[in-house]
Amino acid sequence: MELLAIEVLSVINGSVGIAGLFLWFRSQGRDTRAVLLFMATAIVHLYSTSFYYLSEIIAGCPNVDTTSFTGTWIKFGLANAPWVTMPWVVLWWGVQVLRRDGLAPSHDR
Repeated sequence: MELLAIEVLSVINGSVGIAGLFLWFRSQGRDTRAVLLFMATAIVHLYSTSFYYLSEIIAGCPNVDTTSFTGTWIKFGLANAPWVTMPWVVLWWGVQVLRRDGLAPSHDR
């Protein structure tokens, strides 16, 4: 049941991302709503990836070949790493854009 919920969440998240892309391209990169939608999708990616990693680790990695370096570190770790790292990049970028547009608090004031 958890897998179905995560997959449904992923489809919804993808739809939100498509809406963000539509707004972004239509406004030539100037629509704040697009930035906020991108940031929202990043948060959902962090949630679902964290859920995947933690549930797999807590269960003892039943779906990971832990006897193999490739299975553990390349397939499980490295192949999924962008889903953990890139949302942070998107969130950082979004804050920079919002600050540039005067819509996010700055610690410089």
